Amino acid sequence: MIVGKTSSVAAKGIKETLTKTRLLSDDYTPEQFRAACREYIAAHGALKSYARYEAPGDVYWDDEKYRGEAYAAFAWAVYVAEVTVDLTTYAVTVDDVVALQEVGKVLHPVLAEGQITGGVAQAIGFALYEKVVWQNGRMINNQMTNYIMPTSDGPAADPRIF
Repeated sequence: MIVGKTSSVAAKGIKETLTKTRLLSDDYTPEQFRAACREYIAAHGALKSYARYEAPGDVYWDDEKYRGEAYAAFAWAVYVAEVTVDLTTYAVTVDDVVALQEVGKVLHPVLAEGQITGGVAQAIGFALYEKVVWQNGRMINNQMTNYIMPTSDGPAADPRIF
């Protein structure tokens, strides 16, 4: 299940703790926030805040019939790609990609990194090579025989992919 907004809720909890202990006022600078955190930790030990995902009220999922919106939550992420475009041929080369993902508590770092890396690889493939063809609201190239997807061999064995 994709979860989100938990970091924001947890951050608000930290702010409330610092405000209630009068270490932080409503109007503060980043340095005042850092100083309040240090002071709290020195006086009370660890500064913690917990947040739990709560599904929006309008999300419906029937676990017995497998009907509804199974993944109707939000993902909190930022992806930035640095690309080069040849203005003569319009060929695009991906030079660098930076991914920032709020994933909550990571239980298996290798698998979490693999999911993010795989998502980036899919995004690059979709942006540069994949072509979804729609007709009357339906995908008409919806089979592996007519939907070309990049693989480790690449769509044209392009060594720049992955």
